[in-house]
Amino acid sequence: MKIDLLQNNTKVEDLHKLLIAKDYTENNFEIHLQCETTQFIYILGELKRYFVNLNPTSIHNYGRFKTKTGETLRRGNIYKNKIENPKQKAEIDKIIQQLQ
Repeated sequence: MKIDLLQNNTKVEDLHKLLIAKDYTENNFEIHLQCETTQFIYILGELKRYFVNLNPTSIHNYGRFKTKTGETLRRGNIYKNKIENPKQKAEIDKIIQQLQ
């Protein structure tokens, strides 16, 4: 089971730092996504109960999440790309279950 969440130039440690940060402004690195925006939004929805700041507003305000195409992920993109069944949903669900 594998989902390519991040591009090679993004460190997993940086994403981890963001997820546990009380304030995203403490960090100034970019998170480059490899997965589709719909997949990332689905993952966010599944993980938001575990991380206080993982929400569309904080991601928008941080301004350093980049999509596969290099665009900055904005609040509007997050709401527009929220779907119930993204590609590889079953694999994503299995990976998230393993985290619990």
